[in-house]
Formats: sequence, structure tokens, C-alpha cells
Amino acid sequence: MNCPFCSEEMREGFIPAGNQLKWAESGAEETLWGTEGVPLNGFFGGEIKGFFCPGCRRIILSVPEKAESMGEKLRRKLGAAAQKADVAQKQWEDRRAEEKERKRKKNFGQKDPWEM
Repeated sequence: MNCPFCSEEMREGFIPAGNQLKWAESGAEETLWGTEGVPLNGFFGGEIKGFFCPGCRRIILSVPEKAESMGEKLRRKLGAAAQKADVAQKQWEDRRAEEKERKRKKNFGQKDPWEM
């Protein structure tokens, strides 16, 4: 990609971020939940892809359509965990039923019919 300011070739890369980064308008007020603005990455951080121009020393970042909120990320992770738990429970129930059936067949001929 060529730089729109000086037409020099730009280098592709990323900015690692430990927390959520946002673009905020000059004079934006800080609130309890942070500054209102355009999120550039998810709530727990990540990396922001962009291009760097070594000639004019500018960085151009792509703004994602929508960064995932903390609630959305937690819902997605909890949903995946619930699916795994459901699969594990089904497997456990199937193994338990097989074990019961195996024991029933094994003990079938060993009991005295008069004791039943």
C-alpha cells in the first residue's frame, strides 16, 4: 500500500494492545466506563492491524466493523463451555448405561431363581 500523504511504500504490521484501545474525539469526557469513542480492538485487548510509513512516520489503522464487547465475549465463551459440558454429560450417561447393562448381563445367570 502506498502512503496517501507522501506516496512512499508502507509497511504492514500491527500494534499489540493489552487493553481496549479507542479513538476518541478531542475534548471527549472521561466517564466511569471510559471514554466514548470508536473501539479499535476487543475489551481484553489483542492486536490492531495497520500500515506504517517510514517516510512521513504515520500509521494508518483499519477500524473493525464492530469490536466484540465484554458481554458478547463472555456469552460466546460461556456458550462454548456449556456445549462442551453437555457433550461430556451425554458421554458420561452413555458410559454409565453401558456399564449397567454389562453388569446386568454378567450377573444374569448367577442368582438363584428362588431369591428373585
